[in-house]
Amino acid sequence: MTVATKELPRTFTEIENEIYNVLTIDPEICDVNEETGEIIEPDDEDVLGYLSMLAEMEEEKADGIAFQMKKAEAYAEFLKAEEKHIAKKRAAVETRLERFKAYIKAIMKFNNLKKVSGKVHTLALRRSEAVVLSVDDKELPSGFVLKTIVFKADKRLIKEAISAGKRVKGAAIEERYSLNIR
Repeated sequence: MTVATKELPRTFTEIENEIYNVLTIDPEICDVNEETGEIIEPDDEDVLGYLSMLAEMEEEKADGIAFQMKKAEAYAEFLKAEEKHIAKKRAAVETRLERFKAYIKAIMKFNNLKKVSGKVHTLALRRSEAVVLSVDDKELPSGFVLKTIVFKADKRLIKEAISAGKRVKGAAIEERYSLNIR
């Protein structure tokens, strides 16, 4: 089998593997002398031409991958903007609804109506009680204030300690990579 007759890789992984295989002289791309069984390595021109073609394919794949990633990022940003827009609309509808409920309650209270029945629905006023605070929680007597304790890891401090050679039970520094598209 010669370099020219080998099936071309299609995916990014296949292209990268093929480049690796060519650079390590994959026996599959070499011809075999059928009489002696000796492996005949391809000409340097064939290998360089094939590597050049693989490099072009790699560049095209990299561009395609970057394009798709940028497209996905733009779509995510669009959705984020739409979320904000929809949240504003929802808040406006909720505000109008609360005002309308207050208006209907005022009318019913003014007319001493506890219940109004329609063909499908019934409107009813229900009495309830709520505590209204006129001061900040800190100004209330301590017996009437709930205390909340929050435990949160200080990752900066943990990283400094581990980097300095100290052991921190339950923590480790993990090397991570982020993909940048330029």
